[in-house]
Amino acid sequence: MNNTLSQIQIKDDFKIGKVYAKERQNDFSIIMRLIIAASLFFSIAVTIF
Repeated sequence: MNNTLSQIQIKDDFKIGKVYAKERQNDFSIIMRLIIAASLFFSIAVTIF
């Protein structure tokens, strides 16, 4: 259940990232790195706990 929720969250984050990419080209890489780091950290936390 947690895995499917996190996958949906990651998809929503990617949609938000694409919107930001259209608005600001320079910040896109920084935002994507933050999103990837947050999603990885969340998945690791879910597997540990």
